[in-house]
Amino acid sequence: KGRPAIPPPGGAWPNPARGELTIALALPATGSGGVLELMDLAGRRVAFHELSGLSAGRHQVPLLERRALPPGVYVVRLSRGGETRGMKVAVVQ
Repeated sequence: KGRPAIPPPGGAWPNPARGELTIALALPATGSGGVLELMDLAGRRVAFHELSGLSAGRHQVPLLERRALPPGVYVVRLSRGGETRGMKVAVVQ
């Protein structure tokens, strides 16, 4: 059966974002590192947060803190233990 799958990020707020963005996520197990990334549609990483040290359970992770990005659609990507999940968010000015 293997390890439990990681669920997709549970939500983003505010969405659309204006310089600040927090992501809700749930981790099924402690350990195995991981990263939460914000990618533009060209695949470039514009922000990230390392998840090492987070315990199993629900978390609220700030991904943008007072950072201006060009307006558009971005992808929040959660990668952990060889698995990846994602969701789209909008950034406005």
